[in-house]
Amino acid sequence: MSIREELSFVNVSEDVRQAITTAGSSTEIFIYIIGLFISFTFLCALCFSSTLHVNLRVVLGSLTVSLCLTAICKVCISISKIIHTGWTQHDIDVLIFLWRICMPSVCYHMVLLSFERLLATVKSTTYEKQSLIFIICGIIASIWLLSYASVNMQFYIKVEKKLRAGIMLLFYIICISMALLIIYFVHRYNYSNWKKRRGLMIFSESYQVRENIRTARFINRIFILFGTLFSISIVIYIGIGFATNSLLGLILSVMFDIVCSLPCSLIPLIVINGEERMYRRYKQIFQKCKVVFFFIAE
Repeated sequence: MSIREELSFVNVSEDVRQAITTAGSSTEIFIYIIGLFISFTFLCALCFSSTLHVNLRVVLGSLTVSLCLTAICKVCISISKIIHTGWTQHDIDVLIFLWRICMPSVCYHMVLLSFERLLATVKSTTYEKQSLIFIICGIIASIWLLSYASVNMQFYIKVEKKLRAGIMLLFYIICISMALLIIYFVHRYNYSNWKKRRGLMIFSESYQVRENIRTARFINRIFILFGTLFSISIVIYIGIGFATNSLLGLILSVMFDIVCSLPCSLIPLIVINGEERMYRRYKQIFQKCKVVFFFIAE
């Protein structure tokens, strides 16, 4: 007998359902708060460090901001589930709408990150001296517009709800799959290029290729982590759609929210642990934040 069939015979009271929701929301809030603190200190480390190329720092910073905004919206939504906040249903609907915009923006930022690494590889001879901040900022603005449009579009597509969700899901899967493929080929090309032309490159090209290989250590881990969590969340999301039992649907929803809360803390930690100079800078800022926190607490 499957889990779904076993749960179909379980008669669960409303109090138990509320307890599951409260436990799941509390866990999610706890993970997000830790993630917000890690992300905030990581953003400070990015701003005050010149370890990474400026273009990469802007993309990573924007990705982290996107994760933070997602976390803030979801924390507010989760708090409204477990305590009386005095917010109207309209306020909660606005938060849910903003959260739905923030979620796909994280996926689009991963695509942008892969293209930034592709550009750093293709233009390795000149990329070291190139600052594309304004272009990247324009792309980031377009990402938020695309996120807004993709969320709005779901309400205007005149098809069945499950089919509409499936279309958007397929689009996100294509985006992440494309980003993963780009990173995979960029990684292979950089290593192959370094082995073949190590003694033949001019200084600027040699520096950029070495930089690409060095940053690949944590960039690859980011994509492996995100790809894994994304795949797990997709499986759970599909399970929610096909769950015929309300208890199973509730448990899967709690699992989905917890999985989605992990990137906010794990992605910054991967960068920090993968880059020694960034780790030292982060440690300094973390110590200062701890002192300020304890000073405020007292």
